[in-house]
Amino acid sequence: MAGGAIARSSSTRADMYKGRMNVYVMLVALLAGGGGLLSGYDIGVAGGVISMASFQKKRRSGAAAAGILAAQLINYGTQVGGTSRSLGLAGVPAAVLLLGGLILPESPNLLIERGRKTEGRAVLAKLRGTEDVEIEFTDLCSAAEVANKVSMAQSWRCLFTRKFSPMVIVTAAIAMLQQLTGINAIMFYVPVIFSSLGSGHSAALLNTVIIGAVNVLATFLSIFTVDKVDRKGLFIEGGIQMIIGQFVTGTMLAIEFQSHTCHRAWPSTLETRPAGMSAAVITNFFFSFLIGQCFLSMMCSMEFGVFYFFGAWVVVMTLFIIFFVPETKGVPMESVPALFARHRVWGRVMREHAQEFIQAEENKSQASFDHKLEGHYSCAQQHTWGKCGEPWMAPYCARTCGRCGVSDARPAVARPAAPAPPASPAPPATPATPATATAQLDALPGSVSEYGKVLVLSWQFMYAQRSGKLSGAVANPIPWRSDSHLNDPVVGGFYDAGDTLKLQFPLATSLAFLAWGALEFPQGYAAAGATEAALDNLRWGAAFLMACHPSDNVYIAQIGEPGADHSMWGRPEEDTSSRPAYTWDASKPASDAAGAAASALAATSLLFTASDPAFAAACLDHAQRLFAFASKYEGKYSASQPGPTYVYPSTQFEDDLAFAAAWLYRATREPSYLEAARTYLKRAQYSRNYFVSWDSVFIPADILLLSLGAGPVEGVDHAWQVDEFLASWQQGKNGIKFSPQGLALAPLGGWGNLRHSANAAFMQVLHAKHTADAGERTACLAWARKQIDYMLGLAGSNRSFVVGYGRDPPTHPHHRAASCPPAPAPCTFNTAFTAPGPNPHVIAGALVGGPGGPGDAYTDVRSDYKANEVAVDYQAGFTGALAGLTEMLAMQGGSS
Repeated sequence: MAGGAIARSSSTRADMYKGRMNVYVMLVALLAGGGGLLSGYDIGVAGGVISMASFQKKRRSGAAAAGILAAQLINYGTQVGGTSRSLGLAGVPAAVLLLGGLILPESPNLLIERGRKTEGRAVLAKLRGTEDVEIEFTDLCSAAEVANKVSMAQSWRCLFTRKFSPMVIVTAAIAMLQQLTGINAIMFYVPVIFSSLGSGHSAALLNTVIIGAVNVLATFLSIFTVDKVDRKGLFIEGGIQMIIGQFVTGTMLAIEFQSHTCHRAWPSTLETRPAGMSAAVITNFFFSFLIGQCFLSMMCSMEFGVFYFFGAWVVVMTLFIIFFVPETKGVPMESVPALFARHRVWGRVMREHAQEFIQAEENKSQASFDHKLEGHYSCAQQHTWGKCGEPWMAPYCARTCGRCGVSDARPAVARPAAPAPPASPAPPATPATPATATAQLDALPGSVSEYGKVLVLSWQFMYAQRSGKLSGAVANPIPWRSDSHLNDPVVGGFYDAGDTLKLQFPLATSLAFLAWGALEFPQGYAAAGATEAALDNLRWGAAFLMACHPSDNVYIAQIGEPGADHSMWGRPEEDTSSRPAYTWDASKPASDAAGAAASALAATSLLFTASDPAFAAACLDHAQRLFAFASKYEGKYSASQPGPTYVYPSTQFEDDLAFAAAWLYRATREPSYLEAARTYLKRAQYSRNYFVSWDSVFIPADILLLSLGAGPVEGVDHAWQVDEFLASWQQGKNGIKFSPQGLALAPLGGWGNLRHSANAAFMQVLHAKHTADAGERTACLAWARKQIDYMLGLAGSNRSFVVGYGRDPPTHPHHRAASCPPAPAPCTFNTAFTAPGPNPHVIAGALVGGPGGPGDAYTDVRSDYKANEVAVDYQAGFTGALAGLTEMLAMQGGSS
């Protein structure tokens, strides 16, 4: 492009434009060269999606472009001496490359893959210029483990599966389009282009040097901006400049051609990296060879039209980038699959594998948490104090000091063996229930009575998670909790988990599940004496969600910044910091978060229709307006504001809108809501899955609609989807497996496994209530009972995973408030988080994350937030399943 434009300005008839054409053409040259090379830099360097920092120090970026310019200057300077002098000088850098290759260290990736981890870490630290590389080093170790398990043959086979094909398509397309834009072909033949347009030999070589200078300037401009702005934006901006440059240059050269004679990585996943990179290289070199061979013939036959040809391909490339390439700024190779899984197009192609990648990425989201802990309780301190030798500290040390087999460089200070932690206290007695309820529960056979007792405890956990004004008129049954975060932008609600964040997206889905259980199984709640606690907490949650919806198209979906919250360990009552509220509106859509809130409020409105019509009407009004906002301005809340929402990123929003519409249909019986629910389910028919969580409510929407008598329509068959869900969990299909002791394990990375099986159990109990098939009802109840019994330690697991209940329950759950010693003793990382004994306060009824799989191993240690944290969303399906089993099995005399 730049070559053609500059050649036009130096032609023999340039003077006919009285100098104006020269200036204009030079501007076009810079526009075309800058635009093309800006985009060309992004295309050429690993497809523009993986930072060059993985390969070289940042201060040396751009050396390749400078080398090309140096070669062009050598060509120009040696033109008089003939080719021998030029080729002789070209041998100098070749010799440097040869000798340098012998002493150049291997990349950190390769060293780690070959088991030389210490050496790899040292190289990585040298490249980054700092020793603080633990998080990146951990990712590289994980990548190496996966890569070493995959042979080249397996890697090639993976390329053509739904799981990995989106990355392959983008890899091949970027490599192909890179060449079809003509960027390399024109660079190859710059001297020929100039000579063809009338320039002498010397002028042609000089203009080649000018092109090289543009190349260097554009490259350094790209280096400066590539990590400061969106990479898709660079692609698109460069593409627009290339389009303008190619077509303007072609049009200008059309005049000249009329009277002159013409002379005749992208991203790969870890599993597919070997084959993926090979495919990218093969595609790149093939099209480079093809275009290089055809270019001169195309010039002769198409003349100036060759620039239109390349310009058309730039248009295709730019559109491809806009619609099919996700933004990859700051995304390492290990996170590319999850990026594609969340893409609107590629997520549908990947189907059930999308959730697998997303969950695996979520499992890394708290790596920074460990890193921040080191600032409070560093590896050096652990070794100095000898605490890595203590059993209760071993898991934390393994993550922070012994990553990938590399231990802290500081030797441990010898000291006598640490005393064993104090024995765990006996679990507290189960809170008493009303006499009539207790009599009813005791009358039930076997474990059925236990379900009702734990149901009562489960709501005690919800009381413990409350935020806001707990004293005064509102009863507070948790003596070690009191007023907290009264200066929040919206006071009230529930803390998400063991932290103090208020995250309305997972909270709303949890409240919807809790309200659903209370609606469907009132007799189970009455038998357990848990009705009042359920209504009290659901009213508390609904009031908070309505307060987060101050106007029609405004919703506050998060309060608190994750990084700041996770770096603090203390009582929520003592945190007086000013916490941010994150708001979504028409310019920042939140279809998923607002849709989830609509579901929760619509379900809650049905619970209060008889007892408090005014409150029920308010809930329904907010639910309808939230749904209107969510459906009018479509988009994922985590895409609108990715910064604060990384702890709960959303996969898609169609499921949340379908679930909300289904609840609004149940609450109003308006056909438009039924049609909306079916529309959203149909839109997502190729991207849905068979897991149930805050991020996936497809199956809940199907089960709810089936219970309302909704039949199949084109593209939506609720009964078929539910049957596939039941078969997946009961028979171990679609990636679901069973531990040796019978726990159903979803392929979602092992974080909070009990939550997923508890949610599935809740869905099975709901379906059991509404199905007319007696055999199916029996199978659903038996499966749900087996999973819940595992969690309670009544069968299979031989221990309880519910705090304060049963045999050998967890005593060290990851929970700030529960871990704090009684006030006024200070509560910090040192006095609470790292304390060896059990939590001073028993957060009764809380379900922990549980075994990570594939086995049943579990360690009751406070630092293990994957297996031993508690959370509101863990409790939601678990509570519904307890209520359902209490009611359904009581009706059947206790047998399933």
